[in-house]
Order: sequence, then C-alpha cells, then structure tokens
Amino acid sequence: MKECEKRLPLSLYFAVPRVSKWAIFIPFPLNWLAGDKSVVVASDDLYLLGVLTSKVHRTWMNAQKSTLGLTIAYTHNTCFETFPFPQLNPNTKNKGLKPLALPQQIRVTMQELHQYRSQQMETKQWGITKLYNEYFHEPASQLHKLHAKLDKLVMEAYGFSENDDLLSKLLELNLQLAEREKQGLSIIGAKN
Repeated sequence: MKECEKRLPLSLYFAVPRVSKWAIFIPFPLNWLAGDKSVVVASDDLYLLGVLTSKVHRTWMNAQKSTLGLTIAYTHNTCFETFPFPQLNPNTKNKGLKPLALPQQIRVTMQELHQYRSQQMETKQWGITKLYNEYFHEPASQLHKLHAKLDKLVMEAYGFSENDDLLSKLLELNLQLAEREKQGLSIIGAKN
C-alpha cells in the first residue's frame, strides 16, 4: 500500500490570503473551497497551525515576504517552503518538558486561540482583520495573551530564548537543515 493511501482523510485544512495586512492562517472546513488568492496548507494538525501562527513564523515571513503597498504578499516558495520547522528530538532542551509534550501543548493552545478568535468574530460580527487591528497589540486582551502563550511554547520547541535574534537563529537553522538534506539526512518539516 502506498504511503498516501495509508493516511486518513483530512478533517480540515489551513489557508492564508496571498495578500493581506496580517497574513493569518485559519482552519478551513473541507466544504470551503479556497480561491486562487489563498495559500493552502494540506494539514489538519493544530501543531503545524500553531507554529505558522507564532511570532517565529511571522518573523521569517516578514523577512521573506513580498509586499503590495502596505500589505503582506505571502508566497509559498519564500515564506513557507524555506521556513525551518522545529527539530524536536529527545535532546531538545525545553525547561523540563518532554519533547513530545510540546507539540501537544502547542496544539491545545492553538485550539484555544482558534476558538477564542471564532467566538469573538461571531459575537462582534467582525472579520479577522478587524479583530487583529483592535486587539493584537493590546497587552490586556485575551487575543494578545493567547498569542503570547503560543509564542512561548513555539520558542521552547525551537530552543530559542526571548533575547535571541529570531531571524539570525532561523537563518542558521535553515542553513543547517539544508546541509542535512544535502547529506541525505532526515529533517522535520511541515509534513512530519
């Protein structure tokens, strides 16, 4: 049986507008059809969504993006395909957590964030851009607090600290992973 035949069908997928102010990935139900102005990630793993929602990915995206006026143009080949995902393994140091516990904590936090955003948008009858315009930079807001919690967990998954230059660390990891791939060694990517 081929590898693709062994997998269960997705329960949802993630999409981000190609051009937007925020470039926020959101879960799409399978009965929604993303248009040609969206970038789609064929995964339903909230761990992956959590990493893509974190400030780590936003830092990479902001360095790799194209722009269109004042908006972000998210391109799969520069923002997503080159993004170095955390390489969690038993030797990862992350403040006493077992390495495999971190992905689950990221999933749970991303689920909390998704539920909160969905509830707020429904209650206020706002789109996600208005929600982020109003609350993302407001430290007292629940949106800000949930993003901070998610960011902390994703930083731990990478083994990064608050004082690190994220872009430098990501570039260094990107180069290390490219070298590993050249040598035929395995790396953890979006599909792992």
